[in-house]
Amino acid sequence: MIDTALLVYEGDVPPSAADSLNHVKWWRDPLLPQDCFSGRLGNLYVKGKPDELVVSGSLPRYGLGSNFYIPSPDDIRGAMWKMSSTLGVPMEWASVYRLDGALNMTLDSPPEFVTGSVASRPRYKKGVYRGGVTLSTKTRTLLLYNKVEEAQSKKAPVPPEYAGKNVLRCEVQQKRRVSPTFGGPVLGRDLFNPDFLKRFLDLYEREFGKVEFERNRHPLMAPGWRDYKLSRMLVGVETLGGVTAELDRLKAAEKAGLYRGRKSTYYKVRSNLRRITGSDRYTERSAPEVEFRDAFEKAVAEMDAVIRGTGVDSRSRSQRSQS
Repeated sequence: MIDTALLVYEGDVPPSAADSLNHVKWWRDPLLPQDCFSGRLGNLYVKGKPDELVVSGSLPRYGLGSNFYIPSPDDIRGAMWKMSSTLGVPMEWASVYRLDGALNMTLDSPPEFVTGSVASRPRYKKGVYRGGVTLSTKTRTLLLYNKVEEAQSKKAPVPPEYAGKNVLRCEVQQKRRVSPTFGGPVLGRDLFNPDFLKRFLDLYEREFGKVEFERNRHPLMAPGWRDYKLSRMLVGVETLGGVTAELDRLKAAEKAGLYRGRKSTYYKVRSNLRRITGSDRYTERSAPEVEFRDAFEKAVAEMDAVIRGTGVDSRSRSQRSQS
């Protein structure tokens, strides 16, 4: 579930923290003045000064060797412990200023079959690139893309269990306002807390549940086919959900004889249909949306089981024992 994080520790940072880094650079900040350093701890970027340490990067890639894997709470705990012991700083008490969550979904069709059908969303800016699509605001970004193709383009190894499969990666990037989003400060130790992870999974499920897809749209039938047309419209609107009471009212009104004449019935019903759905056409879920929803629900259920400790993560037993 947890992928990239930005951790900021405010406290005493020993100079030895830089000894474990690669590609270390030292400089003196003329405004403070303080000696500052930066470098790499595996895939993590580290920047420090005597009273602050900033660490950013993919935690599963640091702890498990690849961000293909969806880490369990124990995996994140292990990565945080490894980071703290290496740097000599208790990173479990660091504040979280950015947090990304991701799940993998194995599809029957290529991921582009789904990403190519994602529709625009109110207040989100849609971006399209090769193999994926993004939906962004100033504080949050949703990504759907072909994970295997992305790894191959970066010349990163693809785990054997994912080789040759259609893997759709769905990520939510909380780039800012992490604390307000979760109602209070978020610390490094929260990243392996099951209660916090369940709240993060709920946010993840809620955001991707609002993703809209291009739907198959069908025109209404001619007024002369009143009975057949009316039943088709009612069934079409019913599939959208949430309008059962309105449909019952229309049916009762028709039985009571309030609609007289074919054109009157047609225009009355169409007017109500427009008011309910904002359109004079009824829609049905497209094949990409059906495949995405089914795979998404399965992935969320599996992650929920892992968080509650009743599931197994996506790695093999030998890979888990090595970590």
